[in-house]
Amino acid sequence: MPETKYKKGILLLVDVVNFTSQANRLGTEKTHRFKQNLEKKIKTITSKYNGEFIKTIGDGLLIFFADEEKSLEFVGHIRDLSRFRQLDHGEFFADLRMVAHMSKFSFEFFRHKIKDLNGPGGITVFRMEKFAHQHDVVITGTALEFL
Repeated sequence: MPETKYKKGILLLVDVVNFTSQANRLGTEKTHRFKQNLEKKIKTITSKYNGEFIKTIGDGLLIFFADEEKSLEFVGHIRDLSRFRQLDHGEFFADLRMVAHMSKFSFEFFRHKIKDLNGPGGITVFRMEKFAHQHDVVITGTALEFL
């Protein structure tokens, strides 16, 4: 049975710009391969920076960092990768935008791993996404105070 725990850190949403239009143009098979490839690459990089991959929501990926300093290194690394299109997969281009928010987050844990996110901290991240454009990293006030 899942249990709720609170952890302070930075929640990062990584989203693919123009995902829907590319998916419509390229079809289901290429889109599925791209999403699998992107998730694999992001998970590999996330673990390198001591982050926890939470889940994929559509074309967005949620990542949590309890170690705030490592999260800043991660954001810079991902941003650089997206600018040079090193996350490309065939005809699909991974231009990324990101939102970073620092808070005490409410997580659902199952078997000692984060299974899901709930509460107002996550809502803040999703609301801020609409302000991020290609290659942007939107940082909320609480994360900015940390910096």
